[in-house]
Amino acid sequence: EVDEESIRDSPTAIVIGAGFAGMSIAGRLARAGYSVTCLEKHGTPGGRCAEIVRDGHRFDVGPTILLVPSAFREAFSALGDDFDARCELLKINPTYSINFSDGSRIELTNDLQRMEEQLERIEPGSFKRFLGLIHQGHDNLHETLRAIAHRNFFSPFEFFSPLNSWLLYKLNVWRKHYDYIRGIFTDSRLRAAFTFQDMYIGVSPFDAPATFSLLQYTATA
Repeated sequence: EVDEESIRDSPTAIVIGAGFAGMSIAGRLARAGYSVTCLEKHGTPGGRCAEIVRDGHRFDVGPTILLVPSAFREAFSALGDDFDARCELLKINPTYSINFSDGSRIELTNDLQRMEEQLERIEPGSFKRFLGLIHQGHDNLHETLRAIAHRNFFSPFEFFSPLNSWLLYKLNVWRKHYDYIRGIFTDSRLRAAFTFQDMYIGVSPFDAPATFSLLQYTATA
């Protein structure tokens, strides 16, 4: 039963968009005592994880893989719920296969021995550099979450503080992703294999910041 008087006395908030982010913040605000209105231009919630059903066919409108499940577990926990009690995650291995015009192929997998065999066959010495890329992605992701994503900034001066400026430099924000990967791998197939993920979020690897190299870690973790 809804207590109308308590609703009138509670602070109010309007959240625009009922995707994962919008629903997450709306739930957090409601749990904190706000009366929340969530606005969505489409007929159903879900954002990029919604679907279109037409003529008996179903089309996903966004990603078909889920990365960084810890973020979803944290969101459910903040709402007093248990993600694993409601959702079953199935690990895809290999995550995907890349077929090149010359007939060669790479399967992205968390099986490091298999990755070593594939990478060394294409470019000797590349596996060690791949491990360095993955380790850097791990560090950059968790540092970004700690120092930026999980903090509130109330002015541009807080965001562009000396400490954050150093972090942005460390994250290679000012370098282009493809140029950065070109300095790691010499074979054009590996350069393509480790940059095309930028297009998941609608950005060209030639325009995206090198920070996006952490996507490679999220796909293999």
